[in-house]
Amino acid sequence: MSSNAQRLLEADLADAAFRAGLLRGDWALSGAPAHLAWPFLFTEVAAAPRPNGPERWLVRWDATNYGSGPITGGFWDAETNAFLAKEKWPKARPGSVVASVFKTEGWAAPAQGFYHPWDRTALAGHPWTDPLWAWKPEVTIAEYNAQFHRWLTSEDYLGQ
Repeated sequence: MSSNAQRLLEADLADAAFRAGLLRGDWALSGAPAHLAWPFLFTEVAAAPRPNGPERWLVRWDATNYGSGPITGGFWDAETNAFLAKEKWPKARPGSVVASVFKTEGWAAPAQGFYHPWDRTALAGHPWTDPLWAWKPEVTIAEYNAQFHRWLTSEDYLGQ
């Protein structure tokens, strides 16, 4: 029997917003590593061509409590079946939002979550108050992936 969170995520994966991103090539569902199951979901988010940068970044999302609380995610290494080593995370223009979100030092979960108010790991203990960026139950997996696609195709993204 699936949980409400799992049913909601499955509905959002079938929704037009997520499917449109798939069709545009902004992201793809990934089955690697295939042995992990709920609450984990893997997406490959397309990135702009950059020196030493991959065409896509693999993200492992932990969708526990999807729809009733923020999810968490991090860049994933399919070969080691672990979070991508922090030195391999995307690089960004210093001082940019992209550099802040992808930072791997100076907070409780470096290289295991994104430093962003929509990330459950980062949200704990951080008083982000800007209502524009505050997590709300309407934030879908499509919006998570769309935001990361925007960052990985922005001028502030520098590659690996």
